[in-house]
Amino acid sequence: RPPAPSPSPASPAALFPSSTAPTIQARKPRKWLIGLIAGVALLLVTAAVVLFSPTDLRWNLLYGEPVAFYRVDVKSWMRTSTLVNVMKGDRVQVNYVYGTWSIDPNNYPFTDASGVPGPKLEQLMERCFAPACSGQPGMLIMELSNGSSTYLVGNQSYFYADDTGYLEFTINDVYTGFNDNQGTVTVDVKVWRP
Repeated sequence: RPPAPSPSPASPAALFPSSTAPTIQARKPRKWLIGLIAGVALLLVTAAVVLFSPTDLRWNLLYGEPVAFYRVDVKSWMRTSTLVNVMKGDRVQVNYVYGTWSIDPNNYPFTDASGVPGPKLEQLMERCFAPACSGQPGMLIMELSNGSSTYLVGNQSYFYADDTGYLEFTINDVYTGFNDNQGTVTVDVKVWRP
């Protein structure tokens, strides 16, 4: 009699007849985490734009468009009053556009709104009788019509109005020296109201 055939080894399917071999599944990304990261990145980019952009762009982002925009010709021999009315707390920007002037063409050069480089008016005379003794001779300065504040402007200035009134511009010169001044500078004025 021939020997009985030996049983065949069991196949894996026979061991696990109702299931397939287990597989490793990747985790699904969490949508809320992606949204959080994107939100933080957007916040950081916005903060960088606001902090590191030029002041007028930053003020446009924070306060919207300016409520007023004026171009003003400032004559060197007189105070130039404007119709630019600011309220206490307004943000004001003044930019030199073009033009030259001199506080005395026989002794001082024509300059832009930054004035004559070198010593300030208070250093040139023992007693200073000028709108802004701490500024350069021939520098563009601005005052409020009520006389409460004087601002050194030069070629560009940004500031907060500390009182209410109309803006007035003039050249920084001694009060008795305006009769020999010559020239005109033109500036742009923007006002933002929070």
